[in-house]
Amino acid sequence: METGYFPGASLCQCSMTDTMSEEINPDVIKKTQKILGKYVKKPPLTDKLLKKPPFRFLHDVVKAVISDTGYLNGLFSEDELKTENIKEKDDKIAFLNKLIDAVKATTKIELTVRSSKVVAGLESTKTNQLLQAIGKALDAKVDTSEYIAQLKPGKTDDAEKKQVNGKKEIKNRTVKKQKSPRENKQVSEATNDQVIINEEVDGDVNNHKDKIINQGAVSAEEKVRGSVQPKSARPKSGDRRASLKKSAENFETEILQPLEITTSQPSKHPKSSLRPPSVVL
Repeated sequence: METGYFPGASLCQCSMTDTMSEEINPDVIKKTQKILGKYVKKPPLTDKLLKKPPFRFLHDVVKAVISDTGYLNGLFSEDELKTENIKEKDDKIAFLNKLIDAVKATTKIELTVRSSKVVAGLESTKTNQLLQAIGKALDAKVDTSEYIAQLKPGKTDDAEKKQVNGKKEIKNRTVKKQKSPRENKQVSEATNDQVIINEEVDGDVNNHKDKIINQGAVSAEEKVRGSVQPKSARPKSGDRRASLKKSAENFETEILQPLEITTSQPSKHPKSSLRPPSVVL
């Protein structure tokens, strides 16, 4: 089974390749067998294959994981999963790049393995770490459907366009929405009711203003009336004449008569005759 992964390799060539490849710790191989061996039975995870994992072996492991567990299902096309279609170095590197990126993204494990080195038969330890990461994802039952859906440019673009078109349609519906006759009738009735209410309020306000103005006018009139004596309080013409006559009589009695008495008496002093008569009030 293992010889199928090293076609045309002689014993001399294999030993020379082994000496050129890096040395890998046996514990790393055992760890890979323990973690991933629970899910992958074919191809077998032998020490020889894990010591220097060839591309075809890795390709078969990925196909077994997808078919038996569903992990990374949809990541590769049908043509990519056919071994005979991937023979060129660039195709192998592209396949491994897609695998490494998917495992890193879905497991959050920082992997430093490089696809170009793996194709060249190098970085065996890092390649085993990649296989171990796949086994840990299977233990955690990681779902890769969302990650893979994001890699489909056609579906992603369609979903975005659908979402954008949906928003535009909703916006257009909001702008172009017309009110039904029933809604227009309700709006008209509500408007009329509001007009009636406003008129009533305006009428009440005007009545209140008029009331205040009238009250102010009455108050002012009352003040004016209070400052002017009514005719009934005024003295009659006859009474007024009598009052004036009495005042004249008092003036004559109290002022004029004493004045005449004082001027009629002769002065004892000659010089006093030259002086004007004094008025005694």
